[in-house]
Amino acid sequence: MAAFSGRAGEIRACMETEQVDLGGVTPAQVPQLVADAFGTPRDDLTEMIRVSLVVGAGKLGRQKYHADLPKALVAALREHGYEEDTGAALLWDCAGSFKHQHDTGKNLKILHVYPLATPPGADEDEADAGPQWTPQQILCICNMERFEDAVRHRTPTWQTRRQLVDVLKAEGASIAAMEQKMCTGTPLEPDEQAFYDEVSTELLEQKAAYLQTALRDMVQAGQIDTRDKAAALAAATERLRELQGVENPNPKVLKQIEKTSERIAHLETIRPIEVPLQHHAEIVEIWKRLQELEPLQKKEQSGNLSLNEIRQLAERDELREQVAMLQNRSRAWFEEEDSFEARKTELRSKFVAAQRKKRSAAQARAAKKEGVGLGAHLGGAGGRAQSGPRKGQGCGRAQQVRGAGPRLG
Repeated sequence: MAAFSGRAGEIRACMETEQVDLGGVTPAQVPQLVADAFGTPRDDLTEMIRVSLVVGAGKLGRQKYHADLPKALVAALREHGYEEDTGAALLWDCAGSFKHQHDTGKNLKILHVYPLATPPGADEDEADAGPQWTPQQILCICNMERFEDAVRHRTPTWQTRRQLVDVLKAEGASIAAMEQKMCTGTPLEPDEQAFYDEVSTELLEQKAAYLQTALRDMVQAGQIDTRDKAAALAAATERLRELQGVENPNPKVLKQIEKTSERIAHLETIRPIEVPLQHHAEIVEIWKRLQELEPLQKKEQSGNLSLNEIRQLAERDELREQVAMLQNRSRAWFEEEDSFEARKTELRSKFVAAQRKKRSAAQARAAKKEGVGLGAHLGGAGGRAQSGPRKGQGCGRAQQVRGAGPRLG
């Protein structure tokens, strides 16, 4: 690997998650900096790292950072195949991604970059590639920092975290089965042995405890959606039924009954929140672009399109593919199909309603403007009509009409 100096060298030297200040870097310097620091995949990392680039600050430190620095960095990273992933975490499958953060505590703008990297022991030859870990195994093997990061970004709902609790229990049972297998003198399969060598039962217990706390905190804070609420109520109700079925309950069971009843009462008061798709903002922007193309789609039927309009319509299929890709990437780990489909439908419904409201507001403004213009026109005409007869002057024809009134009856 080539040696680099300056900030690029500082970044390439990072072997663990670190923060690098880019104060004083100009947009013109960015392409070379990104090429040197992130262009070549890393093959020296033992675990995924996050390089946190400070690209902006509050009022006191704002002058250190060029206003176009974040935009230049994103463009350069995309040139090298990096993609924005707001749910990126310290996992190997997040290599080659980035995400923005505004650290309100320190008043800093940060661009987190997960460098392109080859996991240790990986080889292009599949025969030597080693085990391909599933998301379940990754979460069992990784350290606590990475586990907590993955839980926050990859399991955003109560139900997905509850599923993860079951996963940890199942993996714990599989480890016990492996140990029983070894006790009988039966060798483990290669994949089993690789997993057994990496996982720690003590760490699994810590992760399970962390998840239980996270689940409880979500309920206490009311940070659950409609499906979460229904599932949590069902689980708590079932638990209460089990406890109430205990014969001669001791004080501990009675205390659990009290707590479970309080939990149910609290759940019933919660107003569910909406848990948006991870890439909802990008999806909405593409939908807006597709909506702009709708008039051209209608015009296309007549075959009367200009060359430029044909080029614009050529974007449709690519845009639709991007939406499908972003939707799939937004699916949480362990998320059930019906939950995922419901969240997609909710986002679409919200978008359609917002666009309808926007059109109605535009029509109302146009109608009001037209009404004001018409009123001014009529007011001017009325003013001219009133300036006709002067005081003391009669209108013979009007008097004749009034006089003729009775005869019309």
